[in-house]
Amino acid sequence: MANKRFVWFELFYDLVMVAALVNGSRLIEEHPTVALGNWLGVTLAVMLVLWMLTALHANLYRTDDWPRRTLILIQMFSISIALLAIGRKSESLSDATGFAALGVAFLSIALMYALAGRSRHRSEARLVTWSMGVGGLIFLAGAPFAESGAWIEGSLFAVGALIGCVPVFVTLLERVVRKRLVDVEHFSERLGALIVIVLGESFVEVMIRLDGFTHIPNPPALVTAFLVTFASWSVFFTVIEPRRMPTRVGPLRLWFFAYYFLIFGLMAVAARFGHLVVKPWRETFALPWIWTVLPIVYVVVALLALWHLSRRYARISQPTSDG
Repeated sequence: MANKRFVWFELFYDLVMVAALVNGSRLIEEHPTVALGNWLGVTLAVMLVLWMLTALHANLYRTDDWPRRTLILIQMFSISIALLAIGRKSESLSDATGFAALGVAFLSIALMYALAGRSRHRSEARLVTWSMGVGGLIFLAGAPFAESGAWIEGSLFAVGALIGCVPVFVTLLERVVRKRLVDVEHFSERLGALIVIVLGESFVEVMIRLDGFTHIPNPPALVTAFLVTFASWSVFFTVIEPRRMPTRVGPLRLWFFAYYFLIFGLMAVAARFGHLVVKPWRETFALPWIWTVLPIVYVVVALLALWHLSRRYARISQPTSDG
């Protein structure tokens, strides 16, 4: 059965990925700007491509050996380091460290596909090996030149990310859909579990800000964060039905975009309301309302998009036999 491949190791990978992403979302908690939002959004997009490639590897090769696990552990640790370095503050890790860590993460995926691709799905493995390998080398080579705010840093990041991620999202996704290589049940389970962890971590991120307080400074912010989390959970599992997944390449890309905006919105909710919950509620009215409302809008729009796609294009996953 396909769900036997959804093992504890994959769940641990999802947990580490989400924890690192939620920590990175603190970038926009206090003084959000369009530039910081874009930086976080691009970083999230790159991380989700890495997540997609790791999940797709299990789809294509159905292996769970120690070389694969070792490379995924290296990737997990590298992602955690990279996301610690995305802050625009002097006390965060250097951008050079972030570039080097991201390069290692890219190269770990390239090597994982290179090793598995010797047996089958060779064209797909070559595409990932070359795109992620070249992207990873660009990040490693650019690490000495990475300096916060320098134009060359943004250029190197853009080139490395585009070379590593665009061929995967455009060419690879089209190939695996055309050849029917995507295990609908496994992929939908992985994404469902990812959203569960994102929802849980997002609300926990708000709650832990109250540690050490003898009272709740801003009850409306805490209640709003709780209601957004519960409403998202309820809609996702009762209306959208996460076991539905488009099996055509165009709707599938839109489906991934909707998940991207949902995760981005939930992260932004955690960051914004985690910041507000420790402030006296009267001060909330003095803050720009757009940065409080916008994350909720992202969540609502993403859920509506997923509902529409699941109704119009999706197919309910069916158990498959390994025999």
